[in-house]
This record gives sequence, structure tokens and C-alpha cells, in this order.
Amino acid sequence: MRLKSNARIAISLVAASGMLAGFGGLSMGATTAHVRPVLTSQDTAAFYIIDDGIGFDPALWSWDAHEDQIGIFEGLVHFGPGDKPAPGIATSWSNNGKNGNGLVWTFHLRHNARFSNGDPVTAQDFVYSIERAVNPATAAATHHGSSWFGDVPLKNAPAIVAGTASASTLGVSAPNAYTVQFDLSAADPTLLQQLCLDPWQLPVDQRIVEKMPETDWTNPQDIVSDGPYMLKTYKTGISATLVPNPYYYQKVPLKQINLIYTTSTDGLLAFKNGAEQIALLSSTDVPAAESDPAIKKDLHWESAAIQYTFRVSPSKNPLLQDNQKVREAFEMAIDRQVITKRVMLNTGTPAYYSHIPSTIAPWVTKAGYYYNPKEAQKLLAQAGYPGGKGFPTVVLLDSGTTDPTAEAVQQMWETTLHVKVKLEMDEWGTFLTDLYKQLPANEVGFYQWGDNGTYPMLALPTSMSNIASVTWSWMPVDALPPAAYAKYYAINNDQSLKSTVRLAEENKLILSSIPKSDVNILELGVKADQTHNSTLMEKYIIDVGRLAYNLPVYTVRNGVLVDSNLKGYSPVIWWDTDSPVWMGYLHYQG
Repeated sequence: MRLKSNARIAISLVAASGMLAGFGGLSMGATTAHVRPVLTSQDTAAFYIIDDGIGFDPALWSWDAHEDQIGIFEGLVHFGPGDKPAPGIATSWSNNGKNGNGLVWTFHLRHNARFSNGDPVTAQDFVYSIERAVNPATAAATHHGSSWFGDVPLKNAPAIVAGTASASTLGVSAPNAYTVQFDLSAADPTLLQQLCLDPWQLPVDQRIVEKMPETDWTNPQDIVSDGPYMLKTYKTGISATLVPNPYYYQKVPLKQINLIYTTSTDGLLAFKNGAEQIALLSSTDVPAAESDPAIKKDLHWESAAIQYTFRVSPSKNPLLQDNQKVREAFEMAIDRQVITKRVMLNTGTPAYYSHIPSTIAPWVTKAGYYYNPKEAQKLLAQAGYPGGKGFPTVVLLDSGTTDPTAEAVQQMWETTLHVKVKLEMDEWGTFLTDLYKQLPANEVGFYQWGDNGTYPMLALPTSMSNIASVTWSWMPVDALPPAAYAKYYAINNDQSLKSTVRLAEENKLILSSIPKSDVNILELGVKADQTHNSTLMEKYIIDVGRLAYNLPVYTVRNGVLVDSNLKGYSPVIWWDTDSPVWMGYLHYQG
């Protein structure tokens, strides 16, 4: 529970209106967008998406920059079918390095790649573009955030971001016109997947960009790109049109892509009216789609990476932090099968780890506690609360106006454990404040947390000196006893402290306050990260899950309507979240 989290935004794509507002159909108070029919044919695609008006510069973080990856720009690699890295501008790659230590990646580029103005795409374009994205001066000039998040350990990147080294010292080079080399400071087995996700690796035409005002990144006439499609029109907050890049190295399946910008959608109605050819459905719309023969044939089920989890809340009562068996009892009292089938109407699958979907790593199912009401009752009795007698009130904190899953869990806990559960639904801003407040001594609780998943290797702590900044899988802050949490909260909110001092103090407090067994698990995670040992990695993640500070419930499973005449669409589980905050690829010749 990081108070000022630096969690990866590029993967998370969390809807701003709530942790799981609309994820998997949990639409909480959203309004329906006006459906505008769009003239389409089998070689035209239209879908709703989000826009922030910042522009299509891959070096800056924006929704538009992520739209670049629909097909406006193309990087070294991109996700192919099944979310496997596929060749983009790079046709092949290797990971060797000195003495086989994996610190050097070499990418060989195709010779026939061209920007939309006919300029060749060369290795130097990649070097220029990546240096430009990492250089803090690029973002500073526009007052917008950089698309570089630092997940890839490019050599010298931290020093460049800190302003103590020149961008030209970055670990990216061009040995020749069609070879790009990455020099890493640490081995990174997830590099290819990260390149598929990150706009910062997309190449821009150096000759054009060096003469281009930053304001031109919203002007289609001045944007030169290398993907299968190019921007033809753009109206901020309204729409954009993509057409084929005449110099792309292979034939593309669509003659036009229409992006319709909106903050909320009715995917079923839009699909029926022809306004969308690709539409995500809410769970409540799935029965209607399945019962309509005209569109049932177009319904596809796609796994997503969004996880729905409950996390231990801070409280002046240390019961949940002190007693792992009690936490286990609460997880065992959740019937995930009932929730995913009856509550979610099959728009979710049971989850057993907070940030790693079982579709990515099937072995994470070993990390969770399965539904076992008798064992849950037994554990609670062993803790001194037979039949829930004397147990503090359980506060279940959530955001929005309604959440069927939280209501179901409330009922399950009350029925199975015989404890009093108080469901509190907060407005989003209030929720963000309340989840950090300590509950009074007569209450303990959990708060609902929804976030996108990650790869197992990225869920590891990298050093015992930065435990306070761990943002994936498990927050050690959740384990802090009441007095230590109060100190942590004070340190975290002390604006007089430099960030490095704050982090050091938080780190010291956490490691001196949480159980030694938890510290041992963190040390195992650091060792797994430093040695890239998959066996240790699995043990760490399973051990963390068994601590039950997080109670995972489900992974989103999307019902997606795709026009049967449409060719070229490939879903991406990391981006299939909540329409209109979602994207797939439209690269392929069907």
C-alpha cells in the first residue's frame, strides 16, 4: 500500500474513475456515450478509445502515445498472436553479452522499413528516439510526463534521468545502419515483453523531429510514422482517422481505422448500430449478446491481465497484521467460483495471486488458499473467535456506488465466519484518502484494489535497500503493526524530507518492524532477482501469496465483439482492460 506509488502506468491503464470501474463489466456509475453510426465496410474498423489531447509523441506518456502502438508506429518488436513478441522493424535478435552474461541485446533491422514520408528507418533513428525519450529535457520542454519508466535496465539510464549524465551515454547504439544494440546494467529476461508495451522504443524520423515544434504532435500533416497506418485526421477529444502508410513493408488488411474518443461506452449498442467493429462488453450485456444469434457468432472471450484483490487495511487493532491464520480464514471463505460464474457472469476467472494472472504463470495457483469454509471456521476458532464471537467489525472499503463482487464477499464472510462486515462505498477521491487511514481499534478490514498484472520476474524486489518502494505483488507496508504504520504514514507525508531520505527512513522502519519471516521472504526475492533463478522466483512468489496480506478474487475475462468481416485484429491481454481504456493490434493481414 504505497502512499505515493510509482507503479508502472504503462502497464496498469487503470480507469481514473475507480480501481475497477468498468473492469470486466463492473461499470460503476458510468454514463452511456451517444452512439454515432460510422460508415464502415469489411476493410474499415471503428472503435471507441480514450484521448487526452497531449499528442502522438512516443517520448511522452499519453493515451495518444499508446495509440501509436495500435499501428501508427512500429518498434523493434510488438506482440503477436498469443501475446508473444513478434518481429517488427527488427527481424531477428540475440542476447549474448560478455561471457554470456546476458547484458547485451542485438537487434537486426529489416532493410525495407520506411517512414510514411518515404525516409528509411535506420538504427540511428532508434538510438535518437530512445535517447530522446530517456532524456528528462524532452518531457520538461512540454510539461508532460516521459514515456520512459525505467523498467528496462539500460546502462546509464538512471544517471541520465537524474541529470548527472548526458543522454548520449545511454546504453543504446548503432554498430551499423541496420543493427541496434542494447547494453544493460543488469540482465533482463523480460526485455522483449517490455519493448512490446512501451512507447519509448518507437522510432521517430530524426530528420523531421529535430525541426518540428512540440505543438505539431497533434497535427496529422506533420507527424511522420513508420507503422502500417498513419494519422490522417485528428480532432482532440472527438475522433481520429488512420489510413495505410504507403511505404509500409507489407500489405495491411484495412483501408481505414476510425478512433472515436469518449470516456464511456455502451459496447453492445455501438456494435449493433455499426458504430464499432470491435467492442468490449460489460458483464451485464453478455447474456443479451449470447442470446442474439445475429451477434453471438462475433462474441469472443479474451483473457485480460486485470486482477481484483482485497488488501489488508491499516488499523489500530493489529489482529490481521499479527495473525496469518486469520488472514487465511478470510481468503478460504471466498468462493471464487460462485463470484466468477454467478456474479461476474463468466467475465472473470478465479485468481490466486494479486498481480500475476495464471494465464501468464499457471503455477501461481499454488500461491492462493482455495475455498474451504470448514477450515476457515476452524482457523478462526483456533485464533480465539469460535463462530466469529468477539471478532472486531470488519470494514470492507471500496470505491464507486455499487460493487456486486464486494457485496458477495461481504455475504460470504458473514455467512461462513459469522463476523460483522460493514461495506463502505466511497467516492473515488475519498476512497484514496480513506484507504491510508488507520481504522479504530474496534475495527479491522480490507480495501478493494484493482490493477493490471505483471510478469513474474518484474514482481521481484531488486534490493533490500528499496523495499519501501516495492509496488508489485505485495506491499510490506501492509504488514506493519499499528505504531510502526503511524510512523510510516508520518514519514511518507513529510514534504520537508528529500525523496532519498524519505525512502531510506521508510525502508529502515519497515525492515525493523515486520516479522523476521517476512524479511526472509523479501531476501529470497532479492536473491531471485539478482541471480535470475526461476526456481527461487517461483518460491518467493508462492511464499508471498501464502502470507495472505492480499486476497485475490478474480482475473478479468472480456467478452469482445469482433465483426466477422474484420481482418487484422489481434487482442493484447495487457491492454484489454476497460473500454474505452483498451487497445489491441491491427497489424496483421487476415
